[in-house]
Amino acid sequence: MVREPTIGQVAKLSNCHVETIRYYQREGLIQEPPRPQGGGYRTYPQEVIQQLLFIRRAKKLGFSLAEIRTLLEIDGRDACSAANTFAQEKMDELEHKIEDLHWMRDKLSSIVNQCDNHCSEGGCNIITALQDPELKF
Repeated sequence: MVREPTIGQVAKLSNCHVETIRYYQREGLIQEPPRPQGGGYRTYPQEVIQQLLFIRRAKKLGFSLAEIRTLLEIDGRDACSAANTFAQEKMDELEHKIEDLHWMRDKLSSIVNQCDNHCSEGGCNIITALQDPELKF
């Protein structure tokens, strides 16, 4: 008989810290197993490892814990459609963030390129540019 893993073993197998697993339990992303009668360590079903790997992958793709909770709840006949819609919305959000990051990089690059790396009598050109209410972004 194969014994189910303890939290330490689950942490190692899923490459998650024990405290992260406990946090996910408090947040309701994974179930905390009951304490065994007579004491001892809690053991976790194998599917918890898969759930933790799912959470890690989703986080790497930019999903928040609240969004991951929603993804974990998607089930049933319309699962593919719901997951696709949800993922498309996340992709649109990421595209928006990328556009914002490009805009910020271009504006900052412009300010940095105007700096001669020497303070003028008025002070640092970068600080002056950022304080200028007339500067349009």
